[in-house]
Amino acid sequence: MLIIAAFRPDGSPRWRDVTAEKLPPKDSVARNSMDVEAADLDGDGDLDLVRANLGPLSVWENTGAKFVDASAKFLPEAIVAQQLGLEIADFDGDGVLDLYLACLAGPNKDARSFDRLLLGLKR
Repeated sequence: MLIIAAFRPDGSPRWRDVTAEKLPPKDSVARNSMDVEAADLDGDGDLDLVRANLGPLSVWENTGAKFVDASAKFLPEAIVAQQLGLEIADFDGDGVLDLYLACLAGPNKDARSFDRLLLGLKR
């Protein structure tokens, strides 16, 4: 088990808050995160983020310098169902990451408001 102390030996904090400089502006995306998963979605070697939340699902691409909202680039459509959680894995065994969304069904029982499985497409 890996254990990392929250403070360095000199007593200074181990982390610094870079939210304002590294994440999309807080007024540009919903900030009601229910779950966040990290994976290399674009194959560039760094971790991108997929955020399940009470607003639209969002994908944040890691540009190296900061994360940018790239939901339209990665998702087939805007997913507005309220998501409670998500998992990223190769569910169909084709070597491409897939996305499973655990959603809260809306009152209209629209099929798009139930759990969703998005299969990754080969480049």
